[in-house]
Amino acid sequence: MKGKNISPLMPLSAWVIFIFIFCPELHPQAIKCFFCNREINGTYIVVDGNYYHPEHFLCKKCGKQIKGSYQKLLDDYYHLDCYEKETAAKCDVCNQIITGEMITQDLKFYHPECYRKFIVPKCSVCLEPLEGEYKIDVYGNKFHSWHIGVLDQCETCGRIISKSLTNGGRYYDDGRHICNLCYEKAVFSQSEIRDLLAKVIDKLIEMGISLDKNNISVHAVDKNELKSISGMEKFDRLEGFCKSQYLSDFVKNKKKNIKFTHKIYVLTGLPSLNIEAILAHELTHAWAAENTPDNQPPDVREGSCNFISYQYLFYSTDPEVKFLLLNMEKNPDPVYGLGFQKIRNKFYGKPVSALLDYLKTGN
Repeated sequence: MKGKNISPLMPLSAWVIFIFIFCPELHPQAIKCFFCNREINGTYIVVDGNYYHPEHFLCKKCGKQIKGSYQKLLDDYYHLDCYEKETAAKCDVCNQIITGEMITQDLKFYHPECYRKFIVPKCSVCLEPLEGEYKIDVYGNKFHSWHIGVLDQCETCGRIISKSLTNGGRYYDDGRHICNLCYEKAVFSQSEIRDLLAKVIDKLIEMGISLDKNNISVHAVDKNELKSISGMEKFDRLEGFCKSQYLSDFVKNKKKNIKFTHKIYVLTGLPSLNIEAILAHELTHAWAAENTPDNQPPDVREGSCNFISYQYLFYSTDPEVKFLLLNMEKNPDPVYGLGFQKIRNKFYGKPVSALLDYLKTGN
């Protein structure tokens, strides 16, 4: 809010009353100065029923004699200009008196320029003051809404790529944009990704999802390779793919057993948390290939895989996990997003075994 300099108290204006004693007999009793408590002989002043030597009627602020008009505040008296200085609002930034336009916020007062420079929140991208409406991302960063669409956003964490916010970013050969915050944690090594695969498999087994490590391999690929392998060239947000195959043995023309193999492909150059989330999704596909009918609707299958990934991530303490969870919750895609919401609404708070039984039987 904006306003002008308004004193919180209504001032009392008055004129000093000078009374000259011409007839001592009119005052048979001695009068004393309210300031020095000494007897007054000669000229005196009466203010609010109290007597003063003229030189003892003093300004509370400057300590000098008051002659003429004055202002009263509580039990103290001031020159008019001293009163202005004493009671005028002061800027809570520079502590100087505000004489013109004033901004108030949370019972504090500011010069407009001080408010804009020091109090108004600053854009995390361009560092200029955020006046009016602005955006806040899942990490609490505030920024002008017009930066969206003008600057690239990190495809991994969603932050706007800028020098001030992410220390810049990188552009992969396959067209992906990634900020330097994520690039510092990016995984490129095939051996590291294999270690992450083992970690995720162990966690899913703890959750009750049976998997055979010996039948599963993982391969790091770029975006173009992933689209080609999956046959989903038009799906721009593809991050992983599970290719499941099986071999059947026959004895006397009767099927004896089936052996599955699963090849999981995952985008390289992502932070480990993102890769773990992708692996959890694709490993659920591997489990489903071995344990569920082939004719399940795509929204049920993809929604269930996303829900297992969501469950895997839910208890992570990594600060980036909030963005990944929110992406799943807000995804408008009818298969991956709405399918996830459908499964979550049905099985959230229930044991994972309830979802697995549903996928096995459809009930």
